[in-house]
Amino acid sequence: MTAEELYIHIKSLYGVNDLIICDLHNPCKATRMCQCCQSYPIIDFDDIKKKYHQGISGDTPASVDGITFSGKRFCFVEIKGWVEFLNHLKARNQELTIARRAASYNLRKKLFDSITICQIISGIEDLLACIPITYVLVTDIETESNGLAMFHNNLLRL
Repeated sequence: MTAEELYIHIKSLYGVNDLIICDLHNPCKATRMCQCCQSYPIIDFDDIKKKYHQGISGDTPASVDGITFSGKRFCFVEIKGWVEFLNHLKARNQELTIARRAASYNLRKKLFDSITICQIISGIEDLLACIPITYVLVTDIETESNGLAMFHNNLLRL
């Protein structure tokens, strides 16, 4: 199975439509903030997880925000907005607040659980051995001017 075939299989199995990344980013749902028109298809994987987990007892698994494919790669997409969070951050205990927020993401578990769900849905026992995957972290951190320095500074804040 290819990355595209897996994407189409999941999409048809759960009867979901293609979205764009802005549809998964909460601030963009109400007011589009992107300067460019988004057109790359993505599936809301939180929706897939809910449908998959219906009728299954036990803890609900974690999941990435979306899935897509690019060439031969199957992509797990996580969206993390920081601009609004940082704009409303109080001066007191900033480092602790940021550290708690970053720790709460548990990105490793989201990726692991999402891969497991895809393996079960597809019947592929070892997805990582069959299809190259990419974990894409989408953020609203500024990267245009001196992107590497900005990224470094924002990581230090985390």
